[in-house]
Amino acid sequence: MVKISFATDNYIVTYDLSPCEVSAEEIADNSESNFLVKIVTQDSSTKKETKYQLPNTTLLTKLDYSKIKTEFEKALKKASKEKGTSEEKITKLFIAKLADKIGYIENN
Repeated sequence: MVKISFATDNYIVTYDLSPCEVSAEEIADNSESNFLVKIVTQDSSTKKETKYQLPNTTLLTKLDYSKIKTEFEKALKKASKEKGTSEEKITKLFIAKLADKIGYIENN
């Protein structure tokens, strides 16, 4: 596992959709760079960067808390329309501030 230190302005967003035909990556692609699905780490000794994909219904953002839900809904609607799927319904939305927290991630 790789240890990650989060900045004070990072939030993690996890969600459930119905019928869940739009991926987190598609939401991120339609969010004007407001949401990310990958975390990039850098080894301090070798300076080698490694990209880690977040779990399937998880996004990372630096948006202000007051804008996260609105921007998520906007990106979801745009991604649904672009994909030609039915209107997605958000059944669960969890937003957590990662202020100065430590996280761990690993690709299996």
